Amino acid sequence: MKINIYLSGIPFSMSGGYKIMYEYANQLAKRGYDVVIHNVYTNPYFLYEYPHWMRTLKNNILLPDYRPSWYPLDEKVICKNIPKLKDKYVRDADVSLSTNWVLAFELNELSDRKGKKINLIQDYELWIGNNKEKLHASYCLPINHVVIADYLADIVEKESTIRPAVIYNGINQEIFKIKTPIKQRNPHTISMLFSIEDRKGTKYGLEALRICKKEVPDLQVKLFGVYPEPENLEEWIHYTQKPQDLCSLYNSTAIYFTPSNGEGWALPPAEAMNCGCALVCTNIGGHSAYAKENETALLVEPRNPNDMAAKLLLFLTDDNKRKLFADTGNSFVKQFNWDAAVAKMEILL
Repeated sequence: MKINIYLSGIPFSMSGGYKIMYEYANQLAKRGYDVVIHNVYTNPYFLYEYPHWMRTLKNNILLPDYRPSWYPLDEKVICKNIPKLKDKYVRDADVSLSTNWVLAFELNELSDRKGKKINLIQDYELWIGNNKEKLHASYCLPINHVVIADYLADIVEKESTIRPAVIYNGINQEIFKIKTPIKQRNPHTISMLFSIEDRKGTKYGLEALRICKKEVPDLQVKLFGVYPEPENLEEWIHYTQKPQDLCSLYNSTAIYFTPSNGEGWALPPAEAMNCGCALVCTNIGGHSAYAKENETALLVEPRNPNDMAAKLLLFLTDDNKRKLFADTGNSFVKQFNWDAAVAKMEILL
C-alpha cells in the first residue's frame, strides 16, 4: 500500500505534531507500507517572511528532500519538498494523510488517484492562522477526520455533527522507560519543559517553582526545551537546550510538572510518566487521556501559580505519596503504545 503523508512547512525544529507524523511514518514503513513524506512549504493561510521564489530556491536547491536531524526517521521513508499540496506535485497513492487544518482544504481537492483522504487533528488549532471560521469549516470537509483525544472529538462532532475516529498517541516504550528506580530518586527534583510560547504557561510554572523553593530549600529543577537558555535563571534551575537523551533527564527527577494552558495531546508528560515521574499538570483536555485526578496525577488550575505550588508541595513533602502516584501513573500510561495506535490506524486505512 502506498501512503502519502503531508506536513505543513519544513520541520527544522522539534515539534510534538511533527514527531507524531514521523513516528507514524516509521511504524507504517516497518510494517511494509510504501511511505513518502511531503513537506508543503507554502499554503494560503500563512504570512511568510520571504517571497515564494526565494523559499523555493532554498527548499528545492539548498535543502532538497529534507530529512529531520532531530528525529531518527526510517531510511525506507522518502521525503520530498513541494511548493503546494496539488495533484501535480504528489504521486498517486492508496492513502493521503495530512495534519494541520491549513492542509485539509487542499487535501480535499486532491484527485481520487491520490487515495483515501485522512485528516489527523492533533489540536484545537486556533493558534494557526487565527481563523476560527476556517478551522471549524475544515472539520466539515467530506474527508476522513481522525482525532488524538476525546475532547477534540467533542469539538469536531459539535461543528460537523459527525463523530470522528479517536486514535490516542503512542509512547515509544523502547526509548522512554525506567532506568533509575522510582524509590531511589531524589524526592526534591522536578523536570519541566521551557517554552517562550504563551500557551505553554512557562511563566506561571516558574513562579510556582520559586514558591516551592521557599518551602523546600534543597529543591532542584531541570528545564529543557528547543529555545536558548533563558537569562537570569537561579543556580538551582538547570537548563538543557535540545537534550539528546530525554529519557535520562526524566529519570534524573522524581516529579514532572507541566503548567501548559493548552495542548493537543501532550507528549512530554506521558513520556515522563513512562520513565517513572510523578505527574503534576494543568487540568486541560490535552492531558486528560492519562492524567486522572488523584489517581495518576495531581491536576492544577491553569495560570494559577499558587495552586500549582500547593500541588507540587504535596509530592515534595510526602515522598510516599510521590512514589504511589509515580507507580500508578507508570502502569496506566503503558497502554499508550505505538502498536495499539498503528493497529487502529491500519483498520482505518
